[in-house]
Amino acid sequence: MTENSQLRKLRKSRRDKVIILSLVVIAVSQLNLNIFVDSFKVSVGAVCLPVIVFLMDRAPVLQVSAISAAGVFLSRVALRYITAGNTAGVVADYAPEAVSFLLFGILYYIYGSIVKWKFRMPHFIAVAALIDYLPNSLELVVRYGMNAFTADKQLVIILVALVRTAIVWVILTVLDRYRLILISRSHADRYRRLMVLISDMRGEMTLMEKNTELIESTMNTAYSLYQKLQDNDLASESNEALTVAKDVHEIKKEYNLIMRGISEALKNEAGEEGASVTEIFSILKGFFSSGNDSQTGSSGNAVISWSLEDPQLYTEDAYHFLSVFRNLVSNSVEAAEGRTVNISIEEKKAGGDYAFTVTDDGPGIDAAYRDKIFAPGFSTKIDFETGVVSRGLGLSIVRDIVEDGLGGSIELAGTAEGEGASFRITVPEERLERGV
Repeated sequence: MTENSQLRKLRKSRRDKVIILSLVVIAVSQLNLNIFVDSFKVSVGAVCLPVIVFLMDRAPVLQVSAISAAGVFLSRVALRYITAGNTAGVVADYAPEAVSFLLFGILYYIYGSIVKWKFRMPHFIAVAALIDYLPNSLELVVRYGMNAFTADKQLVIILVALVRTAIVWVILTVLDRYRLILISRSHADRYRRLMVLISDMRGEMTLMEKNTELIESTMNTAYSLYQKLQDNDLASESNEALTVAKDVHEIKKEYNLIMRGISEALKNEAGEEGASVTEIFSILKGFFSSGNDSQTGSSGNAVISWSLEDPQLYTEDAYHFLSVFRNLVSNSVEAAEGRTVNISIEEKKAGGDYAFTVTDDGPGIDAAYRDKIFAPGFSTKIDFETGVVSRGLGLSIVRDIVEDGLGGSIELAGTAEGEGASFRITVPEERLERGV
């Protein structure tokens, strides 16, 4: 898009806003009350201008007030013609009101320019009351001359200014509270997503640490092969084995740098943030209830419920806990193949440990796979058309997180095939504590 076309687009957008806002003011101005004489109308339209000025960045108040003034005048003339059948005296009756609307815009523009369009609520409300009073006072002078300053007339327009300003304050306060509610919800949603993201990253780090052992083993194997080949005077082959060992060593160094960078990023972003077990399960419930688990890509939902013997349990290993339960729930959702799966989590104290039992009402685990589900690399989730294996961390890594990260254990509980899956996770008491 060229600079000229962008400029035209911006101008059109601003023009459309001016027209829409002006039509709103004109429409709301039809709600009015006659005081003193039929032609002196106190309308709700005057409430719109300060709201627009306060909420919009550098509001086009001059344009809106000018168009609104013309629109209000013409609407009054049209209504006179429809009801009375003539337009006699419309200029004298309705022109002062139109001028008042225009004066509203000029005064708000001057005020905005003075404070550089940065408003503080108490100050804005005080100025709004003054700005509301001045145009009405001027209109009274036009209609009544010096009689406009009698006590009864001044008291009425002061009261009108206070009432309309109070309405402005109520509107702005309600909108501000609503905005704060939306921001609070947005922050809560971002917090949940951040927790889930970091738990995923922690899980991936566990997998990378396991791979580090494999890289180390591969490097040692290649170097051992080099020595054996050299002992057998196989110079060419031994050099190739040494090259492999050196390449794997370089890969190991780069791999370690990546792991260190991810670890430092996670530490800086999340620290060692703890959470209550109830909060962890609440995050899971909100995350899966909308079917947005990117790990499985499943469109199914999970209805998660839990029963805690001690609902005040708190852990510093929040991300490990979240990663473990997230993967178990993901497995249940994917196994359900699109239908809603019900998952219950039960916690009980067992000696010096806490035991969590995660049970679903899905299809369960085939008896032929039960002895293999914790084996490294094992997965039953294969797309037989593409040959792609599911990208989930797998129960092998979940077991590593439970054992190495939490110092506990995980096992498949004794549910029958076709009656859902059930896993029992045991965590030492020192990994959990009672919250305040």
